[in-house]
Amino acid sequence: MLALFLASTTAFGQPVRYNWKDYGVSFAIPKTHKIITNTADEFESGDTQTRLEMYPFKDAEDMSYSFKPMQ
Repeated sequence: MLALFLASTTAFGQPVRYNWKDYGVSFAIPKTHKIITNTADEFESGDTQTRLEMYPFKDAEDMSYSFKPMQ
């Protein structure tokens, strides 16, 4: 059991941390993710199991759409 735990922590390791200071956002992605896009206005990363896409905005009034509750 201990060997399985050690193997899994070694394989995945610590996540990679990012700070998006312009937007006041800090986040972490798995080491398995490959960066797809990393610009001032967009961040995308992913691997074979998951994907992360972020398109931040500084002011809620900049939103050209509105969120609606799920039903």
